[in-house]
Amino acid sequence: MGVLEEETLGFGSFNLNQAVYLPALTTAKHFPDVGILEIFAKVKDKDQVGKAQRQVELLLKETRGDKKFTVLGQESMLDLVNSITGVLTAALAGLASVSLLVGGIGIMNIMLVSVTERTKEIGIRKAIGATNTHILIQFLTESIVLCLVGGIVGLGFAAAVSAAITYYFDFPTLINLQTILGAIGFSIVVGVIFGTTPALKAARKDPIDALRYE
Repeated sequence: MGVLEEETLGFGSFNLNQAVYLPALTTAKHFPDVGILEIFAKVKDKDQVGKAQRQVELLLKETRGDKKFTVLGQESMLDLVNSITGVLTAALAGLASVSLLVGGIGIMNIMLVSVTERTKEIGIRKAIGATNTHILIQFLTESIVLCLVGGIVGLGFAAAVSAAITYYFDFPTLINLQTILGAIGFSIVVGVIFGTTPALKAARKDPIDALRYE
């Protein structure tokens, strides 16, 4: 008997620190209704994994008399995990793209309304010396700031959800600096892309027509 080192990594409701390890014969003797679902094997040389996998498969086939089992190596398991995470990543990327598109269109509509409501302000600024570049930079900056505020709010929400998942499901999550910088960068790009059209519209307004606007 012995005690293993404490594990800090858990998955869902399964806790490795509450697991009990028993010999197969002891388990069969005291718990006859419990069957063996999985067998883990370790090779001495990592270069012999393929050969050992084939030997295990032949041994199980001879012992069981059938092929109703699957032998997986680390590479197979990694490929399976990578394929699953790849599908999830693609799905999340699709959802994020749609969200960015909808959010960007919303930002553009807000800025177009702002340009229309501030037409006289634009005319006054041009009348006292503001150039088209000044107006363009002003509205483009406002668009970027709006997107940055939305990005920061989204990061806060993501951090809250991440903390809740870790607390309630005992599943470790991480939001690193690279993710934060990436989110801020995407916010700036969205602000530039969807704020350019309203900013150009504001910059191209004729100052005389803008001053007459009611």
